[in-house]
Amino acid sequence: MEDGVPRACRDIEPVEPVASHWVALDRGWQATILAVTLVAVLGLWVV
Repeated sequence: MEDGVPRACRDIEPVEPVASHWVALDRGWQATILAVTLVAVLGLWVV
């Protein structure tokens, strides 16, 4: 999984401040934010 993190950062190079802040977050927070985002996106798709 660690190999996927640098790739994700490279994909969003134009948004360096956001990428840096994201990497600085704990993995627990990353998982929580990701889950909330997925639920929100799926909710919008259903509605």
